[in-house]
Amino acid sequence: MNTYISAIDYYLPEQRVSTRDMMAETKPERLGFSDTLIEDMVGIYEVRHGASNEKPSTLATIAAKKMLENFEGNLDEIGLLIFCGIDRDYVEPSTAHVIQGNLGLKNAVCFDVSNACMGFMTGMQIANAAITSGMARHVLICTGERSSEVTKKAIQQLKNLPNREDFFNMIGALTVGDAGVAAIISSTNESMGLIALNFSSKGRLAELCHYKYVDGLPQGRMLMKEISSAMLKSHKRMFPETLKKIGEDTAAGDIKCLITHQVGKVPWKGFSKLLGVDQGSMTKTYDILGNITSATFGVNYAKALQSSQIRKGDLVMAAMAGSGLSVCQMAIVV
Repeated sequence: MNTYISAIDYYLPEQRVSTRDMMAETKPERLGFSDTLIEDMVGIYEVRHGASNEKPSTLATIAAKKMLENFEGNLDEIGLLIFCGIDRDYVEPSTAHVIQGNLGLKNAVCFDVSNACMGFMTGMQIANAAITSGMARHVLICTGERSSEVTKKAIQQLKNLPNREDFFNMIGALTVGDAGVAAIISSTNESMGLIALNFSSKGRLAELCHYKYVDGLPQGRMLMKEISSAMLKSHKRMFPETLKKIGEDTAAGDIKCLITHQVGKVPWKGFSKLLGVDQGSMTKTYDILGNITSATFGVNYAKALQSSQIRKGDLVMAAMAGSGLSVCQMAIVV
């Protein structure tokens, strides 16, 4: 028995915010930077910001309601509901409980999973294990990211940072955007779905990208060059092993669509070069959505389906990452 994505959809808030405007707010010229720094260096031109009344559960619920319109299974057979976002409505209860109430899924056991930008992929890993072990027939996984709340506070801090290096290490907070995603993972006896999963974690690299709250303000850093380099090296090392899990004769050229973690133009091009997959076979959302953290895979996969970039029978490779450092490669036959 395999598992597959039986339904998936996403939600993007309406407000578009340019990285140039956010940079201008921080008065970068005082430290010798341009307000086009993020555009020029990272290739991100705009992100989405949710409305003030949109919580993480709001974004996830909207995405889930859209997704359930195309779900052909029995809602009463959804046995698990997992919320996988970085942002949450409460410390407790789990945001998954709020979403269950919004959707009326009375038989779904609820809990949250936290694994930075890798949260959704970790949710898929848990869903796969739950279904293949017989624990559930269908699992709903979802996320709703309100990274813009961190961005707004970071802008206020950046305005007053006198040190050029500290400023540069913090501007990653302006590259993230808001989004919601929901998917159903189901069982199948067909030769399709999640056919290979490969996960890796390197806790010694946790300090490369982190944030925490001190006295109500976010503090942290994103060493983009260093964490991107570590991410790409991990993916290059894991790739032959993942291809072997798919099949002994599988090659990079067999991949019809490569979905990668979307943090900027340099790592995006790096994935193409290191894994040997043509850029025309890759999805790209970083330029107009920024880094949508745990929603990245879901938005890109759903967009590729809806645009017919991927079709039934295609081999899709997900190459994702999150701070920690956590890395995963997942092969999916649509």
